[in-house]
Amino acid sequence: MPSFLRKLSVCLFLIMPFSGGVSGQVCDSMTVSVAVMESPFDISPRYVDTIIVYTDEHYAGYLFPQVREIPQVVKKYALMIGVEPEKLQNDKIYQFIDEWFGTPYRYGGSTKKGIDCSALTRELFSCVADIELPRSSVQMYSCDMVEPFKEKDYSKLREGDLLFFRSRGRINHVAVYLCAGKFLSANRTGGVQISSLDSPYWKRRYYSAGRIKETTSENSSTAMK
Repeated sequence: MPSFLRKLSVCLFLIMPFSGGVSGQVCDSMTVSVAVMESPFDISPRYVDTIIVYTDEHYAGYLFPQVREIPQVVKKYALMIGVEPEKLQNDKIYQFIDEWFGTPYRYGGSTKKGIDCSALTRELFSCVADIELPRSSVQMYSCDMVEPFKEKDYSKLREGDLLFFRSRGRINHVAVYLCAGKFLSANRTGGVQISSLDSPYWKRRYYSAGRIKETTSENSSTAMK
């Protein structure tokens, strides 16, 4: 296939998320694997193979979704959370959790020897999405890259949303939402663990959710799915 046709086919594919028929004599074809993302932060996208056929009359594209291979670490935390593995979309989040799970809580800490809630959240976003959040929970809540929203309906929360908690009238805890009312945080009792918003303790302290805006930097146009 001539190079200019190859380039043309790729460009045409990018603007045709549909299947089309083919007529005329088939001149050439090529297969391209492309990620389909629900949001810019969807770092566990659904990949599709596309066969682009160039004919003497026009082109057509065919999308073939690939079956997602679910890692064992995702299955492990799906069991812990109590959902089907398919519900957990961002594999890297659960790889991160597995590395940090059980780390002791330490106020002001940011290492495996001890870490606090905001440092854990900041580390997760840095490792998983290359997003640099501010250091404290209050700063995260008020920073430009986070869009706070009051949401009590868990079904509207997305994997990777921030959760803010307060006591004595001020925000003093931040966590990362996972699925089915469960979230990751570093707690004074138990260290890095998965907790539930249905717990009376957390339900009483829950203040707001927050979502990373889609555009954060030149290298990271992202938003937590």
